[in-house]
Amino acid sequence: MTRISRSKLLSLIVAFGTLALAGCGGSAPPPVPTGEQIVFVTTQDCNSFEKLTKEECTFAVKKALEDHLATAPTYKSLTSCTKAEGINKCERADDTTFRPRLLAISVIIFDAEAARKKQLPIPVTPLYATATGEPGFRTPAKTVLKGDDELIKFTPKAVAAYSQFPKVGGSLF
Repeated sequence: MTRISRSKLLSLIVAFGTLALAGCGGSAPPPVPTGEQIVFVTTQDCNSFEKLTKEECTFAVKKALEDHLATAPTYKSLTSCTKAEGINKCERADDTTFRPRLLAISVIIFDAEAARKKQLPIPVTPLYATATGEPGFRTPAKTVLKGDDELIKFTPKAVAAYSQFPKVGGSLF
């Protein structure tokens, strides 16, 4: 009788298990909606794209600001914030804490008419300066949106925001 090593046996079990599950029927997951991603800094900047209504732009800015205030990391001092976020990339959160400066907003625009009929929410993400100083922004999940990514549309104001950070102390909003 031939002995099979544990690793070969485990490989066979995984292979047969995968084949068995593949034949279980069921439908494929629904397609993930895709759309155009834009990055802007203000409601007026959003309106300049003419892809969203004025109300949708206002909603996107409000939602990004709410998310920023609720989820941005906070630091006990400007020094610790600057160490983590970089020079001129922090703002005062309150009398005793600092947080990364909100620089821009990312939205993904689906087929606007179809999205409105289905009442799809507009995905909104607050954006911060990249930690490495590369052109672009980073999401709260630390995903970098590169300034030269041809799949993302950056407004001229968004390019200016990542190209030249404002001084510490105020926010663009």
